[in-house]
Amino acid sequence: MNITAGIPVERGKYLEELNPREYLLKLLKEGFSGYVCITIHGKMGLEEGILVMHENKIVATDYQYFFFNQEYKSQDALERALNAFLAPLGVVDVYSLSAYQVQLVMTLNEEHNLQVPVATESLTIPASFSYQFEDQLRDKSPEEGELTKEEMLKRLGITRYTGSKTTRAELQKMSKQDLWEESEEK
Repeated sequence: MNITAGIPVERGKYLEELNPREYLLKLLKEGFSGYVCITIHGKMGLEEGILVMHENKIVATDYQYFFFNQEYKSQDALERALNAFLAPLGVVDVYSLSAYQVQLVMTLNEEHNLQVPVATESLTIPASFSYQFEDQLRDKSPEEGELTKEEMLKRLGITRYTGSKTTRAELQKMSKQDLWEESEEK
C-alpha cells in the first residue's frame, strides 16, 4: 500500500495493553483521520495490517504476510487485520493524516478501498485470535531465489530481538556484539 508517513500519534503500544474494540471505537468516535498499523508475530513470522480511517470510518485496508510475500486488500485485509488485534504478540502504531492525505492514499490505492466503509455500529472484532488465515497460506511458499521481507528482516538481525522485555539499550548492545563477531570472522 502506498501511504505517506504521517504524524506519529502512538508508537509501539503492545496488544496486551489494549482492548481492541474499545481502542478502535475510540479512534472512530473521535473522528480520527490517519492510519493504524498493527504488526504481529504469527507462526511463520511477521505480519502487518493497516487500517486507514477517515470521517469516523475505516475506509481502506491492507494486510501482509512477510514470510509468504502475500498481500491482501480491502475486505480480505480487514478481516485479517481485525483478527490480528487479538494476537498474543504484537504492537500497534497510529499515525494521523490530513483529510487531503487520506484522499490521496485512497486515490493511489483504489484496490484497498472498502466498498462499504466500516463505521462504529458495523465494527466487528472476532471473539478470539485465530491462525486460520495464516494456515491457509502454509502450502504456498516463496518462489525459488526470491528474498522475502521476513528473510530480509532476519538478515538485518531485526526479528531475532523481538520480545516484550527487550529494551532499546539491549538491542543496541546485541547489534554491536553481532557486528563485532562478524568483523572477527572476516
